[in-house]
Amino acid sequence: MVKKLSLSILLFLTGCGFYPIDSGFIDPVFAPYVEEYKGDKFLYLNISSIRKVSIVFKTLDTGLAGMCEMTGFVDRITNKNKIFYRHIFIDPNHWYTLSDLDQKLLIYHELGHCDLDLDHTDNFTIMNPFGLDSKTFILQPSYYLDLLFYQGQ
Repeated sequence: MVKKLSLSILLFLTGCGFYPIDSGFIDPVFAPYVEEYKGDKFLYLNISSIRKVSIVFKTLDTGLAGMCEMTGFVDRITNKNKIFYRHIFIDPNHWYTLSDLDQKLLIYHELGHCDLDLDHTDNFTIMNPFGLDSKTFILQPSYYLDLLFYQGQ
C-alpha cells in the first residue's frame, strides 16, 4: 500500500510539471547555456558560480519569451531585499523558434536578472527588454559580454 501511494504521489508531482521550487533545478535543455554562462562569468568576473536559480519551461501568457521571477521580502531593518527563490521561466512555444545563439542570449538575459540582479537597459545590450539580435551580437561578442558582466559591478 505504501509503495503504491509513494508511486502515485511521484507520478502526480512529476506529471503536473512539479519541481522542487527551491532546488536550483535546471532543465537539461538549458544546462549547456548555463555552463557556457558560468565559463563567461569566470572569464570576466573570476566567479564561476551562479546564484541558486531554477530554470524550467513554462507557458507564459504574457507573450514574453522568458522571465525571471524572484520571491522574497524587503528587510525593514536593513531596507535590503531578502530573496528566497529565483526562477527563470522560458516559454517553450517561443524557445523552439529561436536559433541556438538566440537561445543562448535569452538564457544570458534572464540570468542577467536572476544571477546578476540587472535591470533592463535602453541601449543595445543583452539586457535590452527586447533582447539583442544575434546578428548584432556575433559582430562583437566580447563587447556585449563586457557590458553584461561589468554592468552590475
